Amino acid sequence: MVIASERCKLHRLRLLQLSQNVSALHIGGSFSCFEIIDALYCEVMRPEDTFLLSKGHVGIAQYVLMEYTGVLESAILQQYCTAGGLLGVHPTGDIPGIYMGTGSLGHGAGLGLGAALGKKGKKSGRVFVVISDGELQEGSTWETFINAPALGATNLTVVVDSNDFQSLGRTSETHPNMYPIEDKLTAFGWNVKSVDG
Repeated sequence: MVIASERCKLHRLRLLQLSQNVSALHIGGSFSCFEIIDALYCEVMRPEDTFLLSKGHVGIAQYVLMEYTGVLESAILQQYCTAGGLLGVHPTGDIPGIYMGTGSLGHGAGLGLGAALGKKGKKSGRVFVVISDGELQEGSTWETFINAPALGATNLTVVVDSNDFQSLGRTSETHPNMYPIEDKLTAFGWNVKSVDG
């Protein structure tokens, strides 16, 4: 069995191979969340669970994991961002294995809450959402954080990829009042765990 750190090296190498063919890659953001997506796909999620990548601009990271786990054929991934290829920069709901199109930042947590509430009534698995720390600037994200515990969405897990980078600079410099993130989420009733990825 391949250990997680070795798997993530393979994922990064695969992304770099694909990067030789196209320029539409968010390499830094993808690299920062490989451990998160790898842990979910390879160790945590069950077939009845749902995954949403809210930071859809790093869809390539999800595609690489889908290829690694056999959900996506290598030939399809090889045509990433090419004319006639199925895969664009942002995941779309018409791709097998993708639950919902994402990329408009700030919506993933709310979409995940809706999916979790839908599953809760049917007792059909959990929902995992990966968001960026930049999405913490969106009011809809905080509405989800406030409402999910009140609605009893115990089957929802939101992972914040807190890499402290966004297009306009370091998140901690542009929005220092968001920190510490853990204290705010705990105050809203979330069970919070910090992990050094």
